[in-house]
Amino acid sequence: MRYLNLFFIFVLFLGCAHESDKPKTQSMNEVLAEAYEYGFPLVLMDVTREHATNVARPDSRKIRAPINQFAHANRYPDHDFKDVVRVSVDAMYSMAWLDLSKGPMILEVPDTGNRYYTLPILDAWTNIFSSPGKRTTGTRKTKFAIVGPNWSGDLPIEVKVIKSPTNMAWIVGRTEARGKKDAQTVVAKIQKGLKLYPLSAYGRKYHAPEGKVDKKLSYSESPVEKVFKMSTEEYFNRLNHLMKDNPPPVADAPVIQKFSKYGIAPGAKFTSEVVNPRELRVFNEIPETVRSKFEKEIESIAFPKDGWVMLKNLGNYQTDYAKRALVAYAGLGASLDLDIVYPTALVDGDGEILNGQNRYVIHFKKEELPPVKAFWSLTAYGKDGYVVKNPLNRYSVGNRSKLRYNLDGSLDIYIQNTSPGKNLESNWLPVPNGEFSLTARLYWPKPEEIRNWKMPPILKSTARPSISAAEGDRKKSSPAQRM
Repeated sequence: MRYLNLFFIFVLFLGCAHESDKPKTQSMNEVLAEAYEYGFPLVLMDVTREHATNVARPDSRKIRAPINQFAHANRYPDHDFKDVVRVSVDAMYSMAWLDLSKGPMILEVPDTGNRYYTLPILDAWTNIFSSPGKRTTGTRKTKFAIVGPNWSGDLPIEVKVIKSPTNMAWIVGRTEARGKKDAQTVVAKIQKGLKLYPLSAYGRKYHAPEGKVDKKLSYSESPVEKVFKMSTEEYFNRLNHLMKDNPPPVADAPVIQKFSKYGIAPGAKFTSEVVNPRELRVFNEIPETVRSKFEKEIESIAFPKDGWVMLKNLGNYQTDYAKRALVAYAGLGASLDLDIVYPTALVDGDGEILNGQNRYVIHFKKEELPPVKAFWSLTAYGKDGYVVKNPLNRYSVGNRSKLRYNLDGSLDIYIQNTSPGKNLESNWLPVPNGEFSLTARLYWPKPEEIRNWKMPPILKSTARPSISAAEGDRKKSSPAQRM
């Protein structure tokens, strides 16, 4: 399956060599499948919002809260944490779903004491339209007003305006955590200082109301599963309804015009009666057809030659509707490259599935260490997507860890199930005995350097002699700290 990319490129080459430049005429069901993929992020956002806001008051464990209120994760993840797969152990989440149809929401951010944080805000189509945080607005106390697409009015002079293209919006905040104790003290205080309230309450005491709870809402299926279980007709009518309050960007006018011929447009009524009875079966199978397309695309990029997948240009998709939909399916809420980059590996440098029965090493040359302005980390996950129980209670390593660098400034990270030896344990990332995966997180990457930077290959420790951190007198500090 890892040769699928080459196959597709080969077929594409042949097609270009023999086909005319004229675009193919699309059948109705092909257009409808395209419309399904186009609208997938919006529908998935709405179903996810339903799940995340169906509570009377904020729930820190499940990170849910009523609409227009924050939910703060207050539990530092360890091997017992099973609420979120591939959870970050570097930062604590603060999330809020917004409904801006009734007016602006004021967002107050406390002084974070120069600590890294980011509060990216997604519109209903999963594009990040603003990202307050240390990178963009600094770490001093700041007040913002998040306003919807149709609002007009006056704001207090000390408030910075953030205009949302849609009435539905989602804040996916992260605050740097430096371990369990730090998360429960320093980070918790910062989270408490994050305030969200309507403009009408500005300057006076505000108590958030209890949320409305729909007891009929089922949590037995994930939002993704719920979307794909909708009938094609139900899906398109939900999309039409959502597009009224969450208008497509102006750049989408050509595709909306194409879809509108079949009853897919903001506020329109879609009916399957437009479909030829002989093509009804294909029409009804559109959800499964699109899902199968997503799975094949993920499979084709999951096993690259060097082991690492590092998708770029996330969080602002413009007219790349296919990429926008695929990212939503694979992991809703992706950050801007300017904030966080996530290289991920399922296989080693030889293209073999990572397995804890082997011992691995990642060797960073001094000049090839992750180029970040904040910090970077490397986290291991078991086959189930959760962090791994280990004797050190260590779930990630990175430049905030007490790593031991080699005399030439290079760095070796030992990735294995058992200790590499007491003198090397400072650089040991424990992994399970079976299959596992790795995710690196680069916070605030340097844009001029990250463009051509790559993670080094994951090599079996017998593939190259490791540079022992025990040789010589090495300080437990990074090269940058020693400069």
